[in-house]
Amino acid sequence: MRTTKVLSLSLPPGLVKEAERIAKEEGRTKSELFREALRRYIQARKLPGLQQYEARQAQKLGIKETDVERLVEEYRIERAGIKEQLKEGAIRRADRDRQLAEEWFPLEEETWPKNKK
Repeated sequence: MRTTKVLSLSLPPGLVKEAERIAKEEGRTKSELFREALRRYIQARKLPGLQQYEARQAQKLGIKETDVERLVEEYRIERAGIKEQLKEGAIRRADRDRQLAEEWFPLEEETWPKNKK
């Protein structure tokens, strides 16, 4: 079953020539080029709605445009701290986890024998 639908469209010769040149330059088909162009067009149409939503949310939260960069940086620092905590916890538990794996491995081997041919 096809995952795409074939359609026909009319384009001015100059636009076709430009599309063919770009597709060749980028090593892809005209279909791929037009799919990407349509996806980008759809995204661009959604952008004003997203920007309006962001503005309403920012207003509700009392966030000014000048606060955004600082808030993003704070979030990244916080996230890095959480990642570091997870890493440290994994290192602390490594011996315990290895011991558990060694204890359970023979039981698992016994329960799930390998197919011997």
